Amino acid sequence: MSSGKRRLPALSMFLPVYNEKEHLETVVASCLKVLPDVAETFELILVDDGSKDGSSEIADRLSREHPEIRVVHHEKNQGYGGAVRSGIRACRLPYIFFMDGDGQFDVREIEKLVPHIYQYDIVAGRRQDRQDPWIRKLFAFGWTMLTNVLMGIRIHDMDCAFKLFRAEAIQPLDLRCDGNMISAEFMTLASRRGASIYQLPVHHYPRVAGEAKGVNAGVILRAFRELLEVRRRLNQVTEKSGAANA
Repeated sequence: MSSGKRRLPALSMFLPVYNEKEHLETVVASCLKVLPDVAETFELILVDDGSKDGSSEIADRLSREHPEIRVVHHEKNQGYGGAVRSGIRACRLPYIFFMDGDGQFDVREIEKLVPHIYQYDIVAGRRQDRQDPWIRKLFAFGWTMLTNVLMGIRIHDMDCAFKLFRAEAIQPLDLRCDGNMISAEFMTLASRRGASIYQLPVHHYPRVAGEAKGVNAGVILRAFRELLEVRRRLNQVTEKSGAANA
């Protein structure tokens, strides 16, 4: 950030990591270069979600080489939602930022988000010119439409994994989803608690190595099961609230 822009006083950043050995060192190097420009104090947390390709060992080595880095290990893969929940729990500082560790985002674009966090509780990216296969984009469009209707919120890009938020607005949330439904759960529960949300466009780049994990039958079925479960929980809360006010 230029000297005229205000840096955050203290920022925790985390990266969910699952079998990303081709990207991890490059992404971490980019983070370590950018974070001092946006925060006076920072920590970088790598959440290794049971990787089997050597990502875990790379993460541990990076933490030995850089005191700003900590690693959270899952012995077994817990799913994307499990990694995000672990990342949020591990963060110690008042502002939190996370993005995927697959190299499809440019961490430098956090500079777009920082000026808005003083006005909003959550500042989230919205992928422009999304660089994914058409089937993923089609599913994402339908998923965002469906979750907006069922959750009663209005989000342009539900699953964009490029978010900056205030820890005090998010850490009290009862997040339970283990799969990709975590983002919709995150946004819905935050909105229900009165958190203010702002989205702005960020660039999205093609995956150049590794394997995308977001769209397969198992992932999709779990997302729908978790969607219905979150909807059920919200209905129960609404009914209890109505009964208490009757």
